[in-house]
Amino acid sequence: KINLKVVEKGFKLKSSTTQVLNILEKGGIKELIYYHPPEIEYNKYIQYLNDYAFFLSETDRYKEAIPILEKVINLSPERVVAYLNLGDCYYKEYQKSNKKSDKEKVIENYKKYVSLLKKGAKIPERVSLFLK
Repeated sequence: KINLKVVEKGFKLKSSTTQVLNILEKGGIKELIYYHPPEIEYNKYIQYLNDYAFFLSETDRYKEAIPILEKVINLSPERVVAYLNLGDCYYKEYQKSNKKSDKEKVIENYKKYVSLLKKGAKIPERVSLFLK
């Protein structure tokens, strides 16, 4: 069962990513992957999922992050940062696997990210370099 007070506290911490993840997971954040509790406003729910997946990817748990980010994009296709985060996860996967399918996923998500950016927004160097 999810303990929203613990989850909210976890997201507000300025601790290491690993410590934040530990608190989020003790609070039951994984439950959010399977259902949207009515007491969490929809945009906040999407943000929690995205941020949890980002923290997972930052601790090399990107294989766990990928399906969460895909869910975020399904629920909120206009969430620009989710495409960057998903592209980054596939990039890490591609570095290990060297599979063409992983490379294609990186390109697909980075291109979608760039296409959704506001005019004049700065494109991260890693994205520009990969898409060249």
